[in-house]
Amino acid sequence: MMVRRHAAKGGRHVVALLAVLLLTMALAAAADPPCTKLPDLWFPAPGVILSGADVAVQVADPIVVMQGNLVTVTVTVDNFTCGETGLFDVSLYHDVLSPATLIDTQTTSLLGCEHVVLVFVWDTTGVPPGPHPICVWADSGEVVGEYKEDDNTYCFDITVIAAPVIEVEKTFVDVNGGCHEPGDTLEFRIAVRNVGDGDHAATLALRDELPPELLYVTGSLSASAGAAAYDPVDRAILWSGGLAAGAEALLTFEVEIDGGTATPSSVPNQAFVDWDPDQDGTNDAQGPSDDPATADPDDPTVVAVQDCSVVLGPPIPGTIDAPSLTEWGMILSGTLLVLAFALMLLRRRRLLAAMGAGGSPS
Repeated sequence: MMVRRHAAKGGRHVVALLAVLLLTMALAAAADPPCTKLPDLWFPAPGVILSGADVAVQVADPIVVMQGNLVTVTVTVDNFTCGETGLFDVSLYHDVLSPATLIDTQTTSLLGCEHVVLVFVWDTTGVPPGPHPICVWADSGEVVGEYKEDDNTYCFDITVIAAPVIEVEKTFVDVNGGCHEPGDTLEFRIAVRNVGDGDHAATLALRDELPPELLYVTGSLSASAGAAAYDPVDRAILWSGGLAAGAEALLTFEVEIDGGTATPSSVPNQAFVDWDPDQDGTNDAQGPSDDPATADPDDPTVVAVQDCSVVLGPPIPGTIDAPSLTEWGMILSGTLLVLAFALMLLRRRRLLAAMGAGGSPS
């Protein structure tokens, strides 16, 4: 019995030890669960929830973009193996996987069962309009040995829209003809052009504040497109409208040069247009008008006011222009040469006369 009791007691100890061992193993398993992912680096499908992250993302923001804008591309790379990868490259391309179309490369590494979120930026300046595949390639240098290598890329489309580009030119003519003097009437012409490949919505807004020397002629303002008005408080020409790609709006109006304007003087004038380069509904760019008569870009249009009472007409008949210094030198040289030749002839004549009077020379 004693033996039985000891044996039974010993059995209870064994059961207790086994229970402790099983509990320890269960706790260890709960603290460090085995990796059950397939041995591969890959991109989860959009929306798949990953441990420790909200979602697996392959997202471009925005997916429709105006030429010249930036696109933020967010990518999740997941290590579906229990082994550490070491350093490897993740590259972003547009259209095709080629060095010529590489947007950016980032280097990272992953522990077993780990994932990483990378952010890239694509500048669409100069990119042709239309859909463009954007492709991400994990381990683009192919340095990580994997179970399979054919699912390390993920592609999706971004659409690039042709952008409008707005230019403004401002010119004038003197209705009275001739030079521009106080009291003359000038006709200004402002051409607003969309020289880009994309249409611009009706948010274009032009403003041209007249200098005090130029007095607006009431009722003279007109526009070939859009809506134009004159603000008498700010003395400003106003216009708004939309322009399709390649279209133009022409504004014309007249001003009178104030009679008290000093002569001579220069009166600059320039219009400014507010426009929306990315067509998101907000005008966040401004451009000045340009005077096409000069080589300088985006320069104001200048009216040269003069006193036209003194007229410089053509030369009076019978008069000659004054010679230049070079011409005076040539005239002087020719005169001296003629005088030297005449003096030589005179001396020779005197010598011959002397010989005739006194016989043959000795």
